[in-house]
Amino acid sequence: MIKLVTLSLVAVPVLTLATSASAETRIGLLGGVNVAGLRLTPAESGFSFSTLTRPTAGVVVDVSLNDRLSLLLEPMFLGKGSRFRIEPDGYFFKEGVTGSYRLSYLELPVLFRVSGRGKVQPYVTAGPTVGYLLGARIRGQSQSMEVEKDDKKDFKKLDLGLDLGAGVRFPAGSASLFVEGRYVLGLWNVGQDIYDSKLRTRGFRAGAGVTFFSLGRRRDEPASTAAASPRRAQERHGLWFGFGMGHGAAATTCPLTGDCSQGNGQSGPLASREGGATAYLKLGGTLGSRLLLGAELTAWSGLAVAIPSGRRDATLANLLATAYLYPVPSAGFFLKGGVGVSSYARHERSGSTSLGLGLGTGIGYDVRIARNVSLTPGVNFVRGFVRDKSTAGPFTPEVDLKHNVLDITLGVTVH
Repeated sequence: MIKLVTLSLVAVPVLTLATSASAETRIGLLGGVNVAGLRLTPAESGFSFSTLTRPTAGVVVDVSLNDRLSLLLEPMFLGKGSRFRIEPDGYFFKEGVTGSYRLSYLELPVLFRVSGRGKVQPYVTAGPTVGYLLGARIRGQSQSMEVEKDDKKDFKKLDLGLDLGAGVRFPAGSASLFVEGRYVLGLWNVGQDIYDSKLRTRGFRAGAGVTFFSLGRRRDEPASTAAASPRRAQERHGLWFGFGMGHGAAATTCPLTGDCSQGNGQSGPLASREGGATAYLKLGGTLGSRLLLGAELTAWSGLAVAIPSGRRDATLANLLATAYLYPVPSAGFFLKGGVGVSSYARHERSGSTSLGLGLGTGIGYDVRIARNVSLTPGVNFVRGFVRDKSTAGPFTPEVDLKHNVLDITLGVTVH
């Protein structure tokens, strides 16, 4: 997954260059505060969270796709976390404990903005955001003691969320001021070794910024032509790439004796499917107006279900060689199918990664928003067949695991 984020960070500047060839790009600064929180599901009795205000600061790259639609890239430092309170239980905690988790992330929101017109321009934004954990500290105190320590080992390195917001822009010549509010909903479990629960981030960001440096404007193309170009027959040429995110339902089965609904030594049935966040990165070449070939990396993260050792936080990933067929070349609808390598990775400190055969299929549609940029909603199904060696022991054989993910995604494709 670290490699996925790295490739995404490389793909985003490429997307910026691809769109800025026919659009204006503005660069500026932003800052504000994040009213952060954590949510544990299911909630634990005697343990509660409350909000914690943390700083945020970064850079904004504003790529104009037409007169009302823009792509925003906002690499930033973002403080997350939460205050917490633990009630005394007479066993582990003989006194009440209060404190806070202070998490620091390098965050990369990739947002689309729809703006109004005029001297004062209201707007709305939406899109995915990926965070890389820089640091985590826990502060706690009771009546008899106080502690502060590095807690980074108890949190995963990545966080994936959905960013929704609204604001107002004030154009002033070549510069532009803006004030805005954002709600960021964390989609991935960021807690380490949380087997039957999920710990997710969330927060409300309030801030302001300014864009003051402009480049890449093509003054020889009328605005009406640029706005109309997405509605022309779609064309696909040369190299292409895309990335996106979504939500999927996953299932993992282990046919030890033909039926593993009870798991291995489990006293009760395990859930058949589990929801989790998905992400993908794809790239390739165009063979013709109907056919594209490429490689697609997909990943689902959540609680793996129906496995011998019970529910464990895991990532199900597939790296597939994939063909994309457009039955009508001038339209955006496509079918896809692929074959490659599948993996099942457990997130325990003693976890392991198992590899095997991966298969995938799906449908989607490219909605052109610029000459060579599309929003791509899709529905996908991937299936993996792996040999899980982590379960092997004196009384437990290796297990043939089968996992599958059915998901709905929304991404960006550049042709």
